[in-house]
Formats: sequence, C-alpha cells, structure tokens
Amino acid sequence: KQTVDGIRLAGSIHDIGKNCVPADILSKPGKLTDHEFGIIKTHPEVGFEILRGIRFPWPIAKAILQHHERIDGSGYPSGLKGDNIIIEARVIAVADVVEAISSHRPYRPALGTSVALHEITKGRGVIYDADAVDACIRLLNEKKFSSGFPIGTTDRDNFFILYQPRVDSYLQGTDLNLSPILAIQQSYQDSSVVMFSRPEHEGRIMI
Repeated sequence: KQTVDGIRLAGSIHDIGKNCVPADILSKPGKLTDHEFGIIKTHPEVGFEILRGIRFPWPIAKAILQHHERIDGSGYPSGLKGDNIIIEARVIAVADVVEAISSHRPYRPALGTSVALHEITKGRGVIYDADAVDACIRLLNEKKFSSGFPIGTTDRDNFFILYQPRVDSYLQGTDLNLSPILAIQQSYQDSSVVMFSRPEHEGRIMI
C-alpha cells in the first residue's frame, strides 16, 4: 500500500516541471519544432530539481525524473533501461501514455481508450513494463479506476504547485484543482497551505 500511495502522489504531480515550459509551446495547436520539443523534454529534470529537497516517504522526485524513460533505453532524459527505472516511474509511464492518447490535446482530438490500449499492448515488454501494462489493461477492461485528478494532464499543464517551504510558485489560470495539495497535506498532518493573489499578477494564484 505504501508504494501505491507513492505512485498516486507522484502521478498527480509528475508533470510539475512543465510549469517552466512556455504556455505557447504547451498549447501549440500544430507540430512542435525540434527546439520546442527539446524544451518540453527538460520537464522531468526540472520537476526533479523542484522536488528533490522535499522529504517524502516515497521516491517522488526520482519517479518524476524517470517517468519518460523506457525499458529498452529509448526514453529520456538518461536513457535508462529495465530495472534501472524504478517501479513507480514504470507504472506512471504506462498511465501517462494511456491518458495522453485517450485525452484531447491542443494539436489533435482525443483518440480514445482503444487506441491507447493498442499502443501499450504493442509496446508491452519492449518499451513499457509488462506488469504495468497488464495491470492497466485489466483495470480499464474492468473499469476499476478512479476518474479523479488525472495522472496525465491536458489543459492543466500550468496548474501545478511548487511544494517547497519558503518557495513560492505561480499557478496560471482560473480553474484550480486542489487534489495534489490535499494529497500532500494528508501525508503531513501538521502542514498548511496559504493561497493569495497580487494585483500585478492578475489571473494567477501564489501558493
């Protein structure tokens, strides 16, 4: 159960590093240039740097750093293979792909769950962890999953909060999902969250 709790939290904030990617790249309706994609590919390392100094009972920062690694070594940022990728990251990688394919993106409409299942089945044991794929397929077929805070994100790519004492981060947009904040507060019962806005940052909330 402890590992599951860690995966749940890491999955909720796995794209926190995209907070440092320009919004016009994240929301671009057309194909990204190599330079733009290179900027997006920095988000696991940025997320790791944001969270590495925070003491969690799980390897949250490491899971975020590795969630785009692939078991054949074709992923990024480090080209890790197999068991060199922690289980938390291997599970999130599969969930992230399924959510990304089955959800709407600025550059294409949602492709649906069947296309997502085809992708992870094709990559089972090759680029995706076989056990994670099997579990994902079983959960989707049996519909035993929650539709709460998404493991992957669509238009909420900029709605992540920097969870670090004495460090502020801006949250762009007006629709705030508090699930990741509450998830951390449940782990740290003596913690508190303060939210406020400033006139010079219209449309943003400081955490």
